[in-house]
Amino acid sequence: MTKSLAASVKDFSSTTRRNAWSARMLGYQPQAGRSIYLHVIQGEVRVISGEHSEQLEAGDAYVMPLAKEFAVQAPRGCADVLLFDLPPTSSGG
Repeated sequence: MTKSLAASVKDFSSTTRRNAWSARMLGYQPQAGRSIYLHVIQGEVRVISGEHSEQLEAGDAYVMPLAKEFAVQAPRGCADVLLFDLPPTSSGG
């Protein structure tokens, strides 16, 4: 599995590109307190976090505030997704 930083936005969020579709699943472990936003560009995926899973298709988004380790599975073998690993939100203004 290869991991490479694809982009950084104002040093607050980043996208990650991974090539792991040969196994049709990839895992991701965000740092404590981070949030995850995942957008499906093409194909179908299943997001698995603990005992919870959710099926998504092109155009769908999935948000995990205070994210924990999770996996993204491509049941049909190919999918394109954007994964944003975001910093904790500030409740102060």
